[in-house]
Amino acid sequence: MSGRASALLVRAVALVDARLHEPDFRVDAVAEALHLSPRHFRRLIAATTGRTPRDLLRQRRMVRARDLLDGDALRVEDVARAVGYANVSAFGRAFRAVTGVAPRADARALPDIVVP
Repeated sequence: MSGRASALLVRAVALVDARLHEPDFRVDAVAEALHLSPRHFRRLIAATTGRTPRDLLRQRRMVRARDLLDGDALRVEDVARAVGYANVSAFGRAFRAVTGVAPRADARALPDIVVP
C-alpha cells in the first residue's frame, strides 16, 4: 500500500469513527470529506482493504458496538442507537453477520473483530 493510500485510509477510518453514530451517515460523505469521487474512494478502499467502503463502515460500527456491549452498562437497544442503527433488528443482523454471535451474547464470548 502506498503512503498516500495508507494516509487516506487512516483519515477515512477516523472520519467513519467520528460519525458512525449518525443513522443517515453514508460512506459517500467520507469520499466528499477526503475530496475524492465516490467511485475513486470505493476503488481505493477495495485496493487497500479488500473490502467495500460499506463493509468498512459496518465493521467500524460493530467494533464500537462490541466495545459498548463489553461494558455491560448499556442495553442492546442503546448500543444500536449509539452506532447508528434506528432499527434494533437490523443492528442484530449486522452484528451477527460480522461477529457470528447475537449482540445479547455474553460479552466475554464476543469474538475479536479484525479491522483494517
